[in-house]
Amino acid sequence: MSLKSCFLRLQTVKCGGHVVYSTCSISPLENDQVVSKAIALLQDQMHISISSNPQQMLKEHVKLPSEPFRASTSLAELLHQVGAEPTKHGIIVLPDKAGSGPMYVCLLLKS
Repeated sequence: MSLKSCFLRLQTVKCGGHVVYSTCSISPLENDQVVSKAIALLQDQMHISISSNPQQMLKEHVKLPSEPFRASTSLAELLHQVGAEPTKHGIIVLPDKAGSGPMYVCLLLKS
């Protein structure tokens, strides 16, 4: 999804709605920088925030190991288990660590 596409989805989602921005790129230009630019372009029109719950993002969008997570599993442990790393705005699954990917995921909230 390009900047234009991300921008349009954020404009059309209802207040209280979510937009999942996801790519199959390892480039920050196509990942976090697109999110930053979209938020900056829309800051005068609406409030956009980034999900503060990356664990939920992982559970919904990344194939997790079959062993269930303990409630005490830290974000760092969880990311390590799935071969992912945090980025400025989301998470990225890297092929050399996960055996698949790349995949970048960021959950945006419109309020």
